[in-house]
Amino acid sequence: MSGERSVYLLTTNAHKIKEYNHNFERYGIKVYSKNPAEFDTNDKKFAILKNIKTNNGVVTGVLAMLEDHTELYKSGTKERATLSNLELVDQTTVLTVHSLNETKDGVAQKVYTNTQEGFIDLSRQQPRILRGEVFGWDDTFVNKHTGKTHLESRKTSVKVSSRDGAIAQYIKERFYYRKRNDLKFSPQNTSKVTR
Repeated sequence: MSGERSVYLLTTNAHKIKEYNHNFERYGIKVYSKNPAEFDTNDKKFAILKNIKTNNGVVTGVLAMLEDHTELYKSGTKERATLSNLELVDQTTVLTVHSLNETKDGVAQKVYTNTQEGFIDLSRQQPRILRGEVFGWDDTFVNKHTGKTHLESRKTSVKVSSRDGAIAQYIKERFYYRKRNDLKFSPQNTSKVTR
């Protein structure tokens, strides 16, 4: 296929597209947001994954369709958090990747899950007038490892979230060498160097 490499993000949440683009752009992959209702069956997903064209007729390679769900659970459980002040919570994202199966005659699904530990800090919640830039609990969930909310971290470009972790698992599996190669400029095994 010629043209760009892309993935479809099945979501109606406009906040997610920036996060996904940040993760995929360094690999030359464009992320397009699509309404999940338009792709509610594997047949509809297959039709796009198998053959897609852009408006100007250039064939675009759609590598996968992605959808995720993020939830806050009481620490160490699968019971939804109550979002009480200083409640210990686990932020868990389940990323489902829909792509062509090995024989390219159907759709395969793979699930990636990542959990970040933290707590709820209601004192960091933005005033109602500023909540337009906040999605969900981004201003109250504090990551245990950074000590910052997602909103605070996003402003410093050092955000650590369960969504980013799940996306990283997919990228590592799909776009990195399966078997590591020694390259000419930094060989580790001098008897087998890729030139």
